[in-house]
Amino acid sequence: INRKVVYSLADSADGYFSIDSSSGIIMLEQPLDREQQSSYNISVQAADQSPGQALSSLATVTITVLDINDNPPVFERRDYLVTVPEDTSPGTQVLAVFATSKDIGTNAEITYLIRSGNEQEKFRINPKTGKAAPFCSSPFFFQGGISVSEVLDYELCRKFYLVVEAKDGGTPALSAVATVSINLTDVNDNPPMFSQDVYSAVISEDALVGDSVILLIAEDADSPPNGQIRFSIVSGDRDNEFAVDPLLGLVKVKKKLDRERVSGYSLIVQAVDSGIPAMSSTATVNIDISDVNDNSPVFTPANYTAVIQENKPVGTSILQLVVTDRDSFHNGPPFSFSVLSGNEEEAFMLDSHGILRSAVVFRHTESLEYVLCVQARDSGKPQQVSHSYIRVRVIEESIHKPTAIPLEIFIVTMEDDFPGGVIGKIHATDQDVYDVLTFALKSEQKSLFKVNSHDGKIIALGGLDSGKYVLNVSVSDGRFQVPIDVVVHVEQLVHEMLQNTVTIRFENVSPEDFVGLHMHGFRRTLRNAVLTQKQDSLHIISIQPVAGTSELDMLFAVETHNSEFYKPAYLIQKLSNARRHLENVMRISAILEKNCSGLDCQEQHCEQGLSLDSHALMTYSTARISFVCPRFYRNVRCTCNGMRAGGNAFLADATNVQDL
Repeated sequence: INRKVVYSLADSADGYFSIDSSSGIIMLEQPLDREQQSSYNISVQAADQSPGQALSSLATVTITVLDINDNPPVFERRDYLVTVPEDTSPGTQVLAVFATSKDIGTNAEITYLIRSGNEQEKFRINPKTGKAAPFCSSPFFFQGGISVSEVLDYELCRKFYLVVEAKDGGTPALSAVATVSINLTDVNDNPPMFSQDVYSAVISEDALVGDSVILLIAEDADSPPNGQIRFSIVSGDRDNEFAVDPLLGLVKVKKKLDRERVSGYSLIVQAVDSGIPAMSSTATVNIDISDVNDNSPVFTPANYTAVIQENKPVGTSILQLVVTDRDSFHNGPPFSFSVLSGNEEEAFMLDSHGILRSAVVFRHTESLEYVLCVQARDSGKPQQVSHSYIRVRVIEESIHKPTAIPLEIFIVTMEDDFPGGVIGKIHATDQDVYDVLTFALKSEQKSLFKVNSHDGKIIALGGLDSGKYVLNVSVSDGRFQVPIDVVVHVEQLVHEMLQNTVTIRFENVSPEDFVGLHMHGFRRTLRNAVLTQKQDSLHIISIQPVAGTSELDMLFAVETHNSEFYKPAYLIQKLSNARRHLENVMRISAILEKNCSGLDCQEQHCEQGLSLDSHALMTYSTARISFVCPRFYRNVRCTCNGMRAGGNAFLADATNVQDL
């Protein structure tokens, strides 16, 4: 019996445990909560059953309560709020959430994730961000760092509401959620934008100061104050005739407008926001000033004087009124004309084109002078009118016939390459000072030539053949018609002729003086000096002034009776022998041909090239003679002994108008 041991608890831990007295098995009597108490120390007594004095001993039993995952994570706060600028760079952490669990070990390891609200994937959360936490039962606690993952834009989305979940590491896992509100703040990253790049408006020139022209619309996607816009005109309004409301963008008239002074404006208007730094944009505002009929027609000159000869037929043109209007076309012409006074005898008629004509046959013995008051009315609404006075004198009819000087025209062209153009002008006069002369050409010759009826200029059409043309031209003063002798000589050059030319350079003579005063005489003298046989022909190819001087070049060649040409060297020799005789007619400055003058190369080894531009015709017209010739260009190629073997020097002659 002394060996029988009985067990008992000296401390039952507030009744949580009991012990079997026989076996010594400790049993749990109440549910445990590790989070309330994680271990228990109980005293167990073992005693024998001696009838005498029983013996016993004590032992301390430590009971550790193991953790189970019975506590979900708990966020330190239910709702989080953070404010972030919209220009926050991706990767920047904006907030850290924090949740804890009363459990321990794996059951207390928290993982974070964004459950909803991040459909645009603008943010991401670090599942575990470990930090030392000596105040916790675990050596570490874990935060959920939320950072920006994509570029933010306040103008697209200003607020984000994220639902963040914290999940522990138990099995099964327990979790909790918290709400994270992220508010974006605006930065000035958007310039103002006009609704149009170019605006157009029309306003009448009689608009009052303060009248509205056009409303400009601009918007800024930023929020106030960054999105507050102010308008201003930065260019295009030199005279400050417009103003724009800085807040509304309404363009108004600032000064009186005048379409006849400025018919339109192109303003550059700027919209500037209120951000720091400010952003801006511009738009073009085109303003057309519409015309009002605020200008009367203007006669030029203000008053007229005209004459009409007696016995002129009814309908004779006396005067052409010239009227202009500063207003636009729909307020100006066509003009309507009328005679207000002075035409009581109905001796005149004024047509819709402003031409004053005779309505009767005037007699010099009757009335010698008329003073007409005429009116011009424009096409505007309301119409504007102006007046002019015309003094018309009736004079005796023409008693003298026109006189005209016969004209001889020489045309030199390259083969069939004549482009046509003005080739001369008829000079005619009349002793009757008020006679108006007109020129005419017989119709059968109009396929090749034309004559300007007013100034007598003769025009040749393109493609003239070589030969002589006699034109049937006449001049009339309205009563008398006089024929004029006009002869046209057309000579076509051949390329071989250019290879055998010589140039005579004259001093102090113009092309017109040479043609009108000297050409015929010098041609005769030159023929006598150089021609070997009378059947040979002297061809004056071209004349043209030497640029920058008072000198004149005459280019010529001599053709034999059997269609060959004198060599330039032979012509030079003949000219040198006859130079003194030639200078009795014209002062000669130089004689030029293929050889150098001696200034370019000491040994005079030079070659000259000539080219003609048959489309650049020069017309030198005088009263009796007109000479039409192509422009020529000369380039000189020198091979000098003083240079390296084979070396060439190219020298442009002073007569060149342009280098080849």
